[in-house]
Amino acid sequence: MIISGATISGIDIYDEKPLYEFVTWTFTNGNSLGQTGPTITNLRILYNTTGNTWINDNSYFNAVNGIQYWTVPRTGTYTITARGAQGAPATATGGGRGAIMQGDFNLIQGQKLQILVGQEGRPPTTAASYGNSSAGGGGSFVVINTATTVANIDLLLAAGGGGGTGNVMLSNSAANASIGLTGRNAYISQAGGTAGMGGTTGTFDNGAGAGFWGNGAGTAGGGIAYRFGGNGGPVQPAYAPVGGGFGGGGSPTQGLFGRWSGGGGYSGGGATTSISGTVPNAPANNWPYFGGGGGSYNIGTNQINLGNASGNFGNGSVTITFLTAA
Repeated sequence: MIISGATISGIDIYDEKPLYEFVTWTFTNGNSLGQTGPTITNLRILYNTTGNTWINDNSYFNAVNGIQYWTVPRTGTYTITARGAQGAPATATGGGRGAIMQGDFNLIQGQKLQILVGQEGRPPTTAASYGNSSAGGGGSFVVINTATTVANIDLLLAAGGGGGTGNVMLSNSAANASIGLTGRNAYISQAGGTAGMGGTTGTFDNGAGAGFWGNGAGTAGGGIAYRFGGNGGPVQPAYAPVGGGFGGGGSPTQGLFGRWSGGGGYSGGGATTSISGTVPNAPANNWPYFGGGGGSYNIGTNQINLGNASGNFGNGSVTITFLTAA
């Protein structure tokens, strides 16, 4: 930390010299798809480095296994907005929306933040697959890096990802991420996670969303908790072509019956049981089912937290804006 001293009325005043010039920046998924996050090479190609030389300096910005590391340039107050990713749509309808969590935080020069930007899944690959299964979106996380192990970090924000949906999207569906701590239940009734743990599932090969601390249920398809790297569930060629969204989104790993996976977040969303047959009062293959959206977390001041109809479409993002020096 570099400071210069001055005295006003007998009180020492210190003007900290920033490590680099910074006003605001939006961290994105770098056009990465599915269960794993972007590389530092892709991010540096896509980010605009004009006037932002810090992006090319490993001391101030890097990415490891998809998680971006940013060094705080100046002690002061910053507004941070995290947006969770949307769940995978089954076809014409969109997947559950991600949460939007915003707060003001006092940060110290030289601190490193870990930033995981949630990624959405992708719709099924063929018309025959439409409506039958879909993956959950990933949550977005911002944490203070205080140790070499992910288990000993300070979480500032987590914005839950949306659950996967069938062809018929229900109004105000629980597929949308929650702005509360608990992940939402899947349709029908498979519970979302609590206290930072993953959601539950009624089918071993359909993955629930992961939480901050615990993986999503589902032997093959559960999302991976942030503390273990935050990957989404694995690829299923027809129904989850890029897997669950990075940030703990769950994934269906088979598709003979309908399966809809949960979104990642502070606590993971639940995943449905296997559904077969036709749905009463609905055209064939128009499935009104969904995986539950992930839960969220915010310890900032001046909070603005948005979900449901005001939630995020598409991939997640994290925006950091400098407000005032300490």
